[in-house]
Amino acid sequence: EALVVKRGMVFTYESRRSFEADTANRENYRRRGLVLTELDRYEVHQMEPDLGPAVECGVHLDGTEHTVDPLRLTRAFAESFQRRGGTILRETVRDLETGADGPPRVVTDAATHAPDLIVLAAGAWSGRLAARLGSRVPLAAERGYHVMLPDPGVSLSRPIRLSDRYVVVTPMEHGLRLTGIAEFSGLDKPSNDARADLVLRQAQAVIPGIRTEGMTRWMGHRPSTPDSIPVIGRSPRHPSVLFAFGHCHSGLSQAAVTGKLIGELAAGR
Repeated sequence: EALVVKRGMVFTYESRRSFEADTANRENYRRRGLVLTELDRYEVHQMEPDLGPAVECGVHLDGTEHTVDPLRLTRAFAESFQRRGGTILRETVRDLETGADGPPRVVTDAATHAPDLIVLAAGAWSGRLAARLGSRVPLAAERGYHVMLPDPGVSLSRPIRLSDRYVVVTPMEHGLRLTGIAEFSGLDKPSNDARADLVLRQAQAVIPGIRTEGMTRWMGHRPSTPDSIPVIGRSPRHPSVLFAFGHCHSGLSQAAVTGKLIGELAAGR
């Protein structure tokens, strides 16, 4: 729990026009029970003093949480799994073999495994493996970029969504993370650093005090479906295989409830 911070989130707007244009999005949050507080120019700068003069107004979204280190959080879950008797095999899955003699087998770079049950939760790579089981899934690799600033020179107390620029700035354990961009370029092409640099420039326009010394860039593949609804349930052709992928931009948010559903399916509940 120490890796999860509950301070809400701030949406910034650079004009009243952009604030009004985002009304439907805010009402969508309210209908789902979230509390939003509208902030004028003075109030938003009082809440986050390092925001620059471009910010005209804002909204504080209460009740949301963020993790200060997703990797450390993932490792904590993995360690808990192992303490409870689970085993983690660090192998690369090459194929899923099917035949007439029983459930599918998992072929890796180290061995061939014949488990009683398989959960296919391989993110953007799940479509390729589902195809090996005879299921064509409309799954695309929607690539996202982020920039990590270890010594940003500014201090933010909570995540900031720069609404005019489609960029989110999040304070984390090891600095400031700037995220944005949706790029459909497949699984195999190299990352495009220009995309990450664009995210940085957009953030600098709103938070001009940002420093870039020690900056690192990263690109990851979001497993996206056309309707943004994940694929959760048994394989249509192989009842011993459970699908759990396609969470688009919300993998961390939806992971727990997906795990619960998969656990219930696996246990026959």
